[in-house]
Amino acid sequence: MRRLMVASAGFLAVLAVPAFAADPAVDVPMTAPGFDWTGYYAGLQAGYGWGQSDVSVTEGAPFSIAPDIDGGFVGGHVAG
Repeated sequence: MRRLMVASAGFLAVLAVPAFAADPAVDVPMTAPGFDWTGYYAGLQAGYGWGQSDVSVTEGAPFSIAPDIDGGFVGGHVAG
């Protein structure tokens, strides 16, 4: 019985040794610092949309409109 206990303890000790391998023995080199996004910024955006539209309005309606929505330019800027 004593031999079985000693053999079991030895077997479990051998199995526990790989748990120490989780920590690296060699220092890992430092990585380069990330880019610092602080400071001033500016930007522009532009676009154009095109299409075809046919709007018919009944004569005598309360509103008489003839919109021109065939296309157009859109743009803007950002700064900060």
